[in-house]
Amino acid sequence: MTIPKTPSRFFSRDRAFARLVIIYGIALPFFNAVSALALGLLVVYSDADRHKVLTGFLCACNVGGWLWWLMGSFRAVRLGIQRWVKTGQQQNSAHPGFRLANLLSAGGALSWISVLGLLAYGMLG
Repeated sequence: MTIPKTPSRFFSRDRAFARLVIIYGIALPFFNAVSALALGLLVVYSDADRHKVLTGFLCACNVGGWLWWLMGSFRAVRLGIQRWVKTGQQQNSAHPGFRLANLLSAGGALSWISVLGLLAYGMLG
């Protein structure tokens, strides 16, 4: 009995899709968390008004990273749903965990706006 070979194009697409999931599900949230932590520490333990350049850089990192994360997450969700609809429930469709990870990443990106709001409130007060 021979095992049928799966074309390598499916594996390369899944690998690229998994890379997107890792970038938008792990790397960008980590970048945003680190920049928010640094900005929070700067605001709480130091005078942010004296370090305007550093404060502006950390704000730009946090907001820019959030926008990149939000747009990329929704793009990955859209690509995952399009692949799922196109292939249906066939053997060659992506693993459902990829779609779940993308949806969790998009939800996290949406909820990150509350962190940005808290940081802005902390800087104003």
